[in-house]
Amino acid sequence: MDANPIPPGFWSVTMYDRVTNYTAPNPINRYHLAGYNDLKKNDDGTITIYIQAASPGPDQESNWLPSPPGPFYLIFRNYAPAPETTAGLKDLGTFQGPPGVVPAVGE
Repeated sequence: MDANPIPPGFWSVTMYDRVTNYTAPNPINRYHLAGYNDLKKNDDGTITIYIQAASPGPDQESNWLPSPPGPFYLIFRNYAPAPETTAGLKDLGTFQGPPGVVPAVGE
């Protein structure tokens, strides 16, 4: 996620189990990450969220959203967004949504 700004307003990304449509059980009982979490930033100010079953390692666990072994889906929410965020919704031709999920190297 680009950090300039990291979406204005309150944001969260929540993991759901595709079979049950409930939050996906996981070993650390973490079901979402949000702007208020203590997320580690990259050197360029962006944030990498690790969406995977196995821990990405102790240095990245603050940014880890554990995924279930089966199908899942994510919901990205932005509550009370800043005016520049809602302005982007008025012209769908220029709308820029959140970044896509990109497989990590070696996954």
